[in-house]
Amino acid sequence: MKKTLLLAGVAALVATSANAADLKPYVGLDYVYSDANYDFDGDDFWENKLHSLNVNAGTKLNKNFGIEAFYQQSGDEKGDLVQNMITGTQGKTKASFDAYGADITGYVPVAQNTEVFGALGLGMYDAEIKAPGLKESDDGLGVRIGAGVMYNFNEHFAVRGLLRYVNTDIDGLDDLTEFSAGVRYTF
Repeated sequence: MKKTLLLAGVAALVATSANAADLKPYVGLDYVYSDANYDFDGDDFWENKLHSLNVNAGTKLNKNFGIEAFYQQSGDEKGDLVQNMITGTQGKTKASFDAYGADITGYVPVAQNTEVFGALGLGMYDAEIKAPGLKESDDGLGVRIGAGVMYNFNEHFAVRGLLRYVNTDIDGLDDLTEFSAGVRYTF
């Protein structure tokens, strides 16, 4: 709930600032494919391909720079069958995470309606793993760096693709490599 309120507050702040400075705020929705790099024994039992949705809101401060806030939630991705050696319970493993934070973005027009962009930011990540008789979670800071391409159909609608690397300080999760594709609506 706190994350939703934070994102709504950032969106309201961006929209209010837009009226005062003639900025153009946007909202977006992305599908994100994440490849997790775990750092613990037995990581072969855990699914490292995670699928998530990312909701974001931001604005361009000028034609070359902007800011963006995001909230990302993955599904429970199932891994290989494992057996708890103590209880004898068998079942699948599950891995998931959610994150929220902000990025600074830089844009360079390369063709009509097409821009390449870079993003640098910070996010709070909360990762969880489950197995028969086990449920562990940890949260920590993630440093995010990415690059992508955006195509603007008109002044309101755009699509973009982004490749991102996230280095986390979460125990057992070294980093994520992510590819996202999504749509933007500019007000």
